[in-house]
Amino acid sequence: MTRLTVQYFRDMNDPTSGLWQTLPPPNDLHEALLFARDGFADVRDYLGATRFKIMDHNGAVVAEEMRPVGTKAGF
Repeated sequence: MTRLTVQYFRDMNDPTSGLWQTLPPPNDLHEALLFARDGFADVRDYLGATRFKIMDHNGAVVAEEMRPVGTKAGF
């Protein structure tokens, strides 16, 4: 299994608006999604994130979720 990275972004349309990056403990995409969603509320509230991407070690996006500004947490 490949190592995954979770990256949170402020602007949904600007890939250079990265705020924070972390390595989820598991190497499983399903677990990485749960990890990213769990941390999304805090990153949104404290840093203004509106989106996250999960990328593999080559930088390819394997998952992405976004929420328009002003909406509540919960998927």
